Amino acid sequence: MIKKESIEKLKDSIDIVELISNYIEVKKSGINYMALCPFHNEKTPSFVINKEKGFYHCYGCGQSGDGISFVMEYEKLDFNEAVSKLASMFNVTLEYTKESASKDKPLSDILGALAKFYHSNLFKNQAILDYLKQRGLSEESIEVFKIGYSSSSIETLNFIESNKFSRAEALELGVITEGNDRTYAKFANRIIFPIQSNTGNVVGFGGRTLSAEKNVAKYLNSPQSRVFNKSKLLYGYNLARPEIYNTKEVIICEGYLDVIMLHQYGIKNAVATLGTALNELHIAQLKKLDSKVRLCFDGDSAGIKAAFRASTLLAKHSIDGSVSIIEGGLDPADMMKLDKKKEFLELIKNSKDFFRFSLEEIVKNYNLSHPVEKKKAYEECLSFLNTLDPFLFNEYKNYVGLLVGMDSKLIAPKRLSTSKNYKSEANLNSVESSLSLAEKNILLSMKEDTSLFELGLNYLDPKNFSNPYFFEALLKDKDAKVLNFLYVESNLKVLSKEEFISQVRLFLLACAMSSLQVLKDNIILDPKERFEKINELQKKIIKLRSGELVTV
Repeated sequence: MIKKESIEKLKDSIDIVELISNYIEVKKSGINYMALCPFHNEKTPSFVINKEKGFYHCYGCGQSGDGISFVMEYEKLDFNEAVSKLASMFNVTLEYTKESASKDKPLSDILGALAKFYHSNLFKNQAILDYLKQRGLSEESIEVFKIGYSSSSIETLNFIESNKFSRAEALELGVITEGNDRTYAKFANRIIFPIQSNTGNVVGFGGRTLSAEKNVAKYLNSPQSRVFNKSKLLYGYNLARPEIYNTKEVIICEGYLDVIMLHQYGIKNAVATLGTALNELHIAQLKKLDSKVRLCFDGDSAGIKAAFRASTLLAKHSIDGSVSIIEGGLDPADMMKLDKKKEFLELIKNSKDFFRFSLEEIVKNYNLSHPVEKKKAYEECLSFLNTLDPFLFNEYKNYVGLLVGMDSKLIAPKRLSTSKNYKSEANLNSVESSLSLAEKNILLSMKEDTSLFELGLNYLDPKNFSNPYFFEALLKDKDAKVLNFLYVESNLKVLSKEEFISQVRLFLLACAMSSLQVLKDNIILDPKERFEKINELQKKIIKLRSGELVTV
């Protein structure tokens, strides 16, 4: 975790006018500065920046905050990402708490240095350059995406040694690997595609071989490490983010070259998954964008299966968007090379939404002229509908009726739980302040320490908290923006394991005592049931007082 003193030092170093001027046009107006608000559409400036106090406020939409919150909102970054980016921009060295130094402290810039080395090496290999140009890539695209080439293994090993980088760190990051009593470069004789984090730091590599040997993998990615998680990253996102924000759309395709060629032809809101299917971690990032998602996959069986899996996942999360399938054995890169940009954009424009696409793909697998097959098709469609929001269920049940030829009035959802929604945007700030110090320390510790997160899951329940919303948000996404208030309160800290156990035990004891009083006052409850519940709760209180952790 970043030390609070570091965060305060960073805040003092930020020139908020200079910062915001990097993103939008700002004009002086009296003692303040004015701009058109970047967070909503307006024609008359209502976005005010106070340089002296270091904050901004929009009188049109109500958005306000400091430099950190501006970068978080504008670039859709989480708190730590925004702080790291600002520290780099304003030349502030961040310090980390001892408890989390090992996992938070940045590694050396071995990956960034290697990316530059591979990039410069590309221009010494004319055959590789010719291949890239033959695929349609311009020199500008090669430069923007820092495409490189890793030749012999020994060159990478010599570079690491001559620049005095740690071999252990190179192993940890998957730059080199060991086997058969020798060390060798993982990406030897491959075209290199540097993979960057949301803030633009190189965190891994993708490598493509030109070898025709059957036992050689066509593509390799860096292995999972503390800086690289291919299930969370989207290739090209750091470059696509401004255009995604402007267009409120993100195009997701399958490969590095697809992204590069789309950007080259002016479609700069394109990204790609890193050799993995779209998953829940990607969903968390896409939700932050608040943009329409346009899937664009190849028309082969693998592409259609991937599109179906992604569509059902996006539909389940009520994300707006659509699917385009490119026929004829082409991919987005091919279409750009063949000067079919207009046709590509038309394909995106006329694409099917996730819901219709998913339902049509389900029905395709059945012979609807056969009653038993038709019933199976209906049941699978119903299973899909039951993953949707109730409103969307109602909207798309008519389409199911149309597809399978039955009265949509007969299509009813499974009985849905009516769990209380504790979120109230209007009262969120007051709710934050109503949380106890114990609750906040528990939330912060679980957010920052995976072992404490797993420990807490064994004993804590949303109902234990004065407002369950924040604990539920933590369970869904440890990077949820609503939890960022935990970083700015100076009296909070990440607890040690012993402190955490003690804090949770005392917190649960207080919950149990409160529940006991409620039960004693509940004269409506059946006496026998009331006695049994009081007896059970009293046993738990005895255990908690003796130092044992139990659920309440």
